[in-house]
Amino acid sequence: MGLINLGETIVALRTEVDRFRSERDQYKAENERLERENEKLKATNENLNNRARNMDLNGQIQHDELMACDGEVRYWKQLYTALTDHIRQKAEANPSVSRYIALVNYIDRLEKGES
Repeated sequence: MGLINLGETIVALRTEVDRFRSERDQYKAENERLERENEKLKATNENLNNRARNMDLNGQIQHDELMACDGEVRYWKQLYTALTDHIRQKAEANPSVSRYIALVNYIDRLEKGES
């Protein structure tokens, strides 16, 4: 009777070992799948980080261009103001000269949005 119990114990242990091996193989396969997925996610993350850096650089370039344009607009606005002020002063100093008055009237129409 002792040998029968020993044989049953051996069979039970082998069955349990087989079950453990099967579980181990499943865990190894799952681990490999997760590692592959992790690598894909790392690549995607790197791609997104690169795109974000490029967008930041593009935004900075656009900002710099806008600031340059803003400075240029300010420059031309100062010139325009100086010119129109000069023409208005000439018209005030020479009220009998019709061309200055015509220029002032034209400037006023331009500034009101009329053509």
